[in-house]
Amino acid sequence: MSTQRDPTAYGDVLTAWAAPEAGVPAVTQDAADSALDRLLAVFERHITAETETVTAYRQIAETSQDPVIALLMGQVVADEDRHHGLLRGMAARLRDTLQWTHSPEALPVRGTPPEAEAGELLRTVREFARQEREGAHQARELAKQQGELYDGLFALLLETMAADSEKHERILSYVARRTQERFLDGKPVNLVS
Repeated sequence: MSTQRDPTAYGDVLTAWAAPEAGVPAVTQDAADSALDRLLAVFERHITAETETVTAYRQIAETSQDPVIALLMGQVVADEDRHHGLLRGMAARLRDTLQWTHSPEALPVRGTPPEAEAGELLRTVREFARQEREGAHQARELAKQQGELYDGLFALLLETMAADSEKHERILSYVARRTQERFLDGKPVNLVS
């Protein structure tokens, strides 16, 4: 029987994601730290570790003489800026939980729409999720058909749009599930408008 640890175990994944190779000290596990403390440390280290990378991306986007490279790097910068904003909100939420504070930048986790609004929201987001799924499929098909157009640029952009649509579908499905479970469980909902 092997006593080796699974390298994908929770703690190892957190440590790897915090990017210690970028010159940021690795997340250490103090016996007094809770799982939330460690997660907060990982988020903070990840943000710090990627700051130089995002700055370099931005520099390439702003200085490239190739407008295609500038466009694509601008997309990467926009995604990274959004990711860092989400991570900062998540870190603030964890900090508020750990320190019993309330900061305006913390990611919201609560909310209760009126029941009538919840029913309409559920119908709407389910339809939007379906549209996003279809849009992703259509974009991938177009990417396959137009794979070589402009040195593959259109295929690349269509594939990234499909990935975004798939991400949007997952988000909308979460919104639908949360709405159903938190606000409508046990109540009949007319899913046909």
